[in-house]
Amino acid sequence: MTRRMLAALLLSIPLAACQTLQGGGTGGEDKFTATYMQTHLKPGVTTVEQVRQLYGKPDTTQEGPRGPSMWTYSPSNKATSDLLSSAMGAFGLGAASSITGATQEDGRRLYIHFENHKVSDYSLSHH
Repeated sequence: MTRRMLAALLLSIPLAACQTLQGGGTGGEDKFTATYMQTHLKPGVTTVEQVRQLYGKPDTTQEGPRGPSMWTYSPSNKATSDLLSSAMGAFGLGAASSITGATQEDGRRLYIHFENHKVSDYSLSHH
């Protein structure tokens, strides 16, 4: 019984974070919607540091001669899924993705282009 209670406790913390990590923000706000991006990613205004605060560490980066030239983000819950898999595996509970229904990718990718350490353009692709 104690083992099950411990497993439930260990799983409750990452599961509580699922909504935040999946949408990339707090309160379940999806930072990959057109409205959110238009409000927060202003070309010539939004800085590299502000993008990092909004979206976190980019999935990929490209550097230019004067700093970052492009960052990419995907609203993946890979980190959550990996954490759950590790915790559940420790208790012999199986793969997190099959139990929680988590997916690695939702098919969207955000490309943010920079010029002089400020957003110059951005686009969202759907795969």
